[in-house]
Amino acid sequence: MTQPSRLHLFQAFGIELEYMLVDKTALTVKPITDELLKHELGEYASDFENGLVTWSNELVLHVISMHSKMLLPTMSKRSILFLINGMRCLCPQLRIR
Repeated sequence: MTQPSRLHLFQAFGIELEYMLVDKTALTVKPITDELLKHELGEYASDFENGLVTWSNELVLHVISMHSKMLLPTMSKRSILFLINGMRCLCPQLRIR
């Protein structure tokens, strides 16, 4: 059996964005991450795989994390755009809450 080749420093990248959810008027924390994930999955869970992006609950209910499911070979514009696309999917849910 052959060993998979190991990656060296800066040969691949992972992207993760964390967003704090707050009330748009009072700027107080809004603990709704579990409900956002439930809306997408139909049940309570800690992760939702949305194409190349995974949304997850980050320890507290007012922070949602979005991260790439796979390592990327470069930090190209395309790499960033897929995370922005994942955020666009989330924004409509945030507006109604």
